[in-house]
Amino acid sequence: MSSTKIIFAAALAFISSVGSVNGLCRAPPPELDAANGTEGLKWTISVSHTSEYDGKEVKIRPNHEVDGAYYAAVDDYSPTLLTTLRAAVEDDQLSLFDVARDGSDELHDLGPTGFLNMTSSAYDDSHIKQYSFGFANVTQSLSVTTAQGKEDGQWQLKDVPNNIDGMKRLDHYFDVDMTKAATGWSLCSQPSDDQGEWRRLFYMVSPTGNPWKDDNCIDVSLHAVKPGSAAKEDNEDGC
Repeated sequence: MSSTKIIFAAALAFISSVGSVNGLCRAPPPELDAANGTEGLKWTISVSHTSEYDGKEVKIRPNHEVDGAYYAAVDDYSPTLLTTLRAAVEDDQLSLFDVARDGSDELHDLGPTGFLNMTSSAYDDSHIKQYSFGFANVTQSLSVTTAQGKEDGQWQLKDVPNNIDGMKRLDHYFDVDMTKAATGWSLCSQPSDDQGEWRRLFYMVSPTGNPWKDDNCIDVSLHAVKPGSAAKEDNEDGC
C-alpha cells in the first residue's frame, strides 16, 4: 500500500473514531462569521421540494480519479465531512479545510483542502460546466481545476435566502457574469458498490444561464451546521 493510501486510510479512521451527530431535532445554528472563518462545520443537503435527501449529511468517499483524494458525497455508511473555513486572499472568499475532533473535542487539520475539478459531461454542447467536489492534500503535483498545485481560496459563505436564523450556504466564486450566469450544486446518483447506493456532489456553472437537467441528479444547496453543543442540547430536551 502506498504512503498516500496509508495516510488517507488513517484520516478516515480518525474521522470515524470521533463519531457524528445525526440530530433529528436541533436548535437553530448560530450565525456564522464568514470574515473570520468558521470552525468545525458539517454540511447538510437542502432540497427545495420533498426529497429523501433533504437534511442528509455530506460524507467523504475515496476518489479514484485523483490520487489520495476523496469525493464529497451522500450515503448511509461513510464518515461525515467536517470542515473549517479560513479567510483567503480576498476578503469575501475562503479556503476549505478538512478537520476532525479528538477525544478532548479539539479540532485538528487532517491536511486535505476542498477543490472543484471539471469533469467531462453531457453538458459540453451547451457550455454548461460540471465540477466534481472533492478534497486532497495540496502538493505541487496536484492538478485539479481550482487548485493547480495550491489550495483553492475561492470558497464563499452566503446567506440562505429568507432565513432568519443566520444560516449560511456554501458557494464558490467563478469569473462569470452573474447577471446572466446560473450556478449551483447538483446531487447525482452513482453506480452502487459493495456497500450500497450513493450520490456524488457536483457544482454546476452555466455562463449563459441555460438550465442543466439530468434525470439522475437533483438541484440542492449545502447548508452549514455548527455542531458545538447542539448534541448535548438535543439530549437535554429528550431528542
